[in-house]
Amino acid sequence: MTKLGALAAFLVSASVFAAEPGEDSFKKGVAHFSRGEWKTAIKHLGVAALKLRTEKLRASAYKHIGLAQVELGKNGAAEQAFVFALTADPLADVDPVSDPPSAVALFRTTRDKLEGTLSVAANRPEARLFVDGNDRGPTPFSGSIKIGRHQIRVATPDGHYERVMDGVIVGVGKTVALTLDLEARVGFLVVTGPVGHEVYVDGAPVGRTPLKRVAVAPGKRTVSVTRAGFESKINEVDIEAGR
Repeated sequence: MTKLGALAAFLVSASVFAAEPGEDSFKKGVAHFSRGEWKTAIKHLGVAALKLRTEKLRASAYKHIGLAQVELGKNGAAEQAFVFALTADPLADVDPVSDPPSAVALFRTTRDKLEGTLSVAANRPEARLFVDGNDRGPTPFSGSIKIGRHQIRVATPDGHYERVMDGVIVGVGKTVALTLDLEARVGFLVVTGPVGHEVYVDGAPVGRTPLKRVAVAPGKRTVSVTRAGFESKINEVDIEAGR
């Protein structure tokens, strides 16, 4: 390797392992926090929070500031610090085992008040939106939603078309906009022939001929067409979703 190449490699390596701005102050603040030196911890963590670029570290700095403020009996300042923490990282949380119950309660009350906006459109006009299993109404939808991680489900009322997205993260004051193409969950069976013959799918009655687009679960199915006094017809069919 040439000297120039070695120098370049060294610089790249150094940049990878260089401490993030504010990291030293963060470590000092956490150390003071662990010793119960609340005011000194707040001082160092405040400096760190202004310099840190990594959202999770910045959130941790503000969270520790909030916890220290609770210990000092300053719940108003603690709540403000918790808001800053959750703004940096909407998935930030406290430890119900090691953190004081009063701080845990204040943090979670603060989190429950913070919202973002969810906007959802779907390719089927009759579709409805469900957030964490709760019906939020028809799509298109635009409205407030608590911050954090959510399951988004959009489905037609008959359940034939659906789309589920897990782990959708909504931040403080942020808008999450989704345009979803729903996926078929059923296939459709059409049976023609003389009127009035009973039709069974895997032994279950689904109607009489003629049948037009009866919803059937995808996969290999046994279709029987029968009528008293007539020979039954049995067919194995492969039902494809959306077909």
